[in-house]
Amino acid sequence: VTDYPEVEVICIDGFEKGFAEACNFAIKESTGKYIVLLNAKCRPKENNWLKEMLMYAQRNDVCAVGNKVLYQNATVCHAGISLDNTREEKVRFLCEGHADSDQGYEAMMRHVRNTTAVWDGCCMFKKSTFEELGGFRNNISGYELIDFCLKGIEAGYWNVWSCFSEMIFESNRERLDTYPNGKNEFCHIWQKKIESEDTYCHHVLRDLNLI
Repeated sequence: VTDYPEVEVICIDGFEKGFAEACNFAIKESTGKYIVLLNAKCRPKENNWLKEMLMYAQRNDVCAVGNKVLYQNATVCHAGISLDNTREEKVRFLCEGHADSDQGYEAMMRHVRNTTAVWDGCCMFKKSTFEELGGFRNNISGYELIDFCLKGIEAGYWNVWSCFSEMIFESNRERLDTYPNGKNEFCHIWQKKIESEDTYCHHVLRDLNLI
């Protein structure tokens, strides 16, 4: 559901050739200037969700844009992603599990902000940026978009999270299921960044569970 006037929909089902290969093919065949990846279990809360994401995706200095995603119990699923060497999967979904009514540390849940990466369950980016960065890698299952966002940062782009575009994730904590499959290769590629403290995941805030 969206009030955006022109949308081309391409459905990818089953990922027989893998998520990366399927997305690379679908994006290559698409005719739009902007690409949205949308998990079938995500439901928009408002009709303006695309316009709110496009507001930042169209900027020349932005790689990818993510939005606020809530679980069905009104707790946070996605509010941006950081690298986190203390976690087995080496990434942290910021504020995950916090109540949507909680404004977060320094009201981080109430304003648009930069983040290390965004979730592939709902995100937007330019097709031209996708092509510039070489699309998705094939051997890092579960980490494709995080890797894409990190490549964007290295190329001088920002990744942006917006609280003004909202989704409900109609599932029960499934978004990390595939992460172990590509973790070793992802960690090999981004070892130095993973071992360094992420700008958006200060260790004090992390240890106090404020992010």
